[in-house]
Amino acid sequence: MIAARTLLIGPVGMPLPLAAAGFTQTYATIRGGSLLRLADGSGLQQSRWRKLSTTVSGSGILPAPLAALDWDAPLILGCVAPRGIWTAGAPVELPAARRADVAPFALAAVGAGMVRASIEVAAGVATIAPVAGATGYCVYYYPQLTVVSAGPMERFDVFERVAGFDVEFEEV
Repeated sequence: MIAARTLLIGPVGMPLPLAAAGFTQTYATIRGGSLLRLADGSGLQQSRWRKLSTTVSGSGILPAPLAALDWDAPLILGCVAPRGIWTAGAPVELPAARRADVAPFALAAVGAGMVRASIEVAAGVATIAPVAGATGYCVYYYPQLTVVSAGPMERFDVFERVAGFDVEFEEV
């Protein structure tokens, strides 16, 4: 697997070894919409828009270099957790909002496991080289999002000498 080794927040590129003791990123969908119930009780999903929210958490021996960021302005977030798109094998259109410094990669479902599959990306479309016996493929990419945040929650354990942070972001 190709890994993004640097978390990018605005102009700060934070190498992952700074957060080597623990680092996580989670994604959640936020949306404008609701589930409407009809007279017979069946549901009708209505949605106007969808965006991502993400939480980045890390810990290490030093605090993360986040103090000088302008948390009142939108920021560019170069994510370190990949997102995947499942396909039966057809070319996959990748989101334009993805990191250019980390190449997308693909895995093929073969039997009960996953094996590496070759892909070529041109004009935002990933074409997967067929793998014998594959029943499907997953193309992974690293998002690059324009986000807003109230800023980090930072902590430091004086006795254990471990610093940490949590930052919640929402895509604009």
